[in-house]
Amino acid sequence: MAFRESFFNTDFPLILSENPEFTQGTNYKLKIVIHNVGGWMIDFHSVPATVYSTDAWGDAQLEISDEDFESLVKDPNKAPSFYFSGKARLKGKTVLFADFHRWLLLKRKNV
Repeated sequence: MAFRESFFNTDFPLILSENPEFTQGTNYKLKIVIHNVGGWMIDFHSVPATVYSTDAWGDAQLEISDEDFESLVKDPNKAPSFYFSGKARLKGKTVLFADFHRWLLLKRKNV
């Protein structure tokens, strides 16, 4: 739980604020749903982008287990294997997850 809370409340908002060029021109909401835990919205309609807990739907949605989410954040290169094995499910405008993957790669470089 501490990992997930730290990611959504501190780490990911910091990535967005330190790399504003990656959020310019974006205008959508990306939802991350952790099985049996809850959902977080990454809202690019607001400037600067915000991250908050919610049950609302976004323009795109990722559904994943808590354990797999932590593994994905620690190693973003696992994204394709999670998707093709069914461990991660994408809904809506799935192309938007390319941005999320790119931001995870930024986090890895900054760690």
